[in-house]
Amino acid sequence: PDGTQSDEGSATCEPCQDGKVCLSGQPITNCGPGFYCTAGIKYPCPPETYSTNLTAVSVNDCQPCPEGEFCGPHSAFQVPNNCPAGYYCEESQKFGQENICPKGYCCDVNTITPELCPAGKFCSITGLSCLEVNSTDSYNCPAGYYCPKTNSPLLAPLNCPAGSYCPEKVDSPINCAAGTFNPYQNAIDISWCQPCPPGKYCESNSGNQIIDLPSCA
Repeated sequence: PDGTQSDEGSATCEPCQDGKVCLSGQPITNCGPGFYCTAGIKYPCPPETYSTNLTAVSVNDCQPCPEGEFCGPHSAFQVPNNCPAGYYCEESQKFGQENICPKGYCCDVNTITPELCPAGKFCSITGLSCLEVNSTDSYNCPAGYYCPKTNSPLLAPLNCPAGSYCPEKVDSPINCAAGTFNPYQNAIDISWCQPCPPGKYCESNSGNQIIDLPSCA
């Protein structure tokens, strides 16, 4: 019967060796990846686990799916699968698209923890990969703003302050040089830094209105 084995010509049946499959009238086979076999009966590894052992004997031979990978909705998967770009995968995860990369972050293949958006870039939507963000201008910080990389996600580009200018894709404002000033926010290039008026003194990063600029001594 199923779950037993016997030598050729023998009239007696013995319990099937663990790690093997013994079905009546069929050759004995290895249990196979993704399964474990006890007393000749084949059982699938539980969800969120996997096994590459061809002769696994118990559920303890089924390993938790590693971080950065997923093991499919059922245990027929023999090996973990790469977590797809735009998502991140925690340990023992069943589906690759359970955790979408949040706004302000990017996630490449096999990501365990989302990565903060690169400096000078703005990750404006969910589900972005870092490769995509870095290889296209679509996610550049817009001119007139700056996008630093900090310890928390940047949810909106920061206004370029008066006294400076911010071309596209900068992570910090560029100060107007000494002898020039810019009283306006969101300047996009150096042309916004105007020559200091006669009789006035303009240090680097001067952002005052003309009336408020210090007078020369």
